[in-house]
Amino acid sequence: MFLALMLSTAVVAPPGFASAAGVEYVATDNRHGVVLRAGNEVLYLGRDCDAAMANGERGRWWWSEKGFAAYFTMATVRFPGQRFDARLADRLRKCRSPGPRPVTAEDLEGVWWYRCDEPHAVFAVGGEEWTWADSELPPARMSFDGDIVTVHMDYESNWRFHSGTRDRLVFESLDEPGRFHAYRTCD
Repeated sequence: MFLALMLSTAVVAPPGFASAAGVEYVATDNRHGVVLRAGNEVLYLGRDCDAAMANGERGRWWWSEKGFAAYFTMATVRFPGQRFDARLADRLRKCRSPGPRPVTAEDLEGVWWYRCDEPHAVFAVGGEEWTWADSELPPARMSFDGDIVTVHMDYESNWRFHSGTRDRLVFESLDEPGRFHAYRTCD
């Protein structure tokens, strides 16, 4: 009887997730999606694949069998190898990633910025012309081979295409794995 009473009053802890940076988040779900909390840090993952941070920055998020990630202008928060339970995965099925797709040079055509309120674009792609134009560095030539982009400066900086849409690109550094840069078009 005592054991049955103890079992009936046991509290089930909310699920936890560890980011790639090692931050431990506690997850709670509501009718809008999932809220991840780690101290004062809060990450909102919406049912419509929208994401937000407590500082007001907005982005998008997706999940797959390999984990999930939220993409923001200046940051990406990844949770590799972690999955939602079946109930939550069903509620968030709209945000399941279809998986990687091959990147094409046409995906990169245009002018790309870190943030639209900055005075200078970071790089521009037009046909065979690739130019790195970060305001802090001199212009440099860029090359594209498969899903690898190389910036040719005094040294070479290599980036792998991670994900993207017509108005947003995310690259991961091959020189510093786990370092991501996100770019956007600003029309």
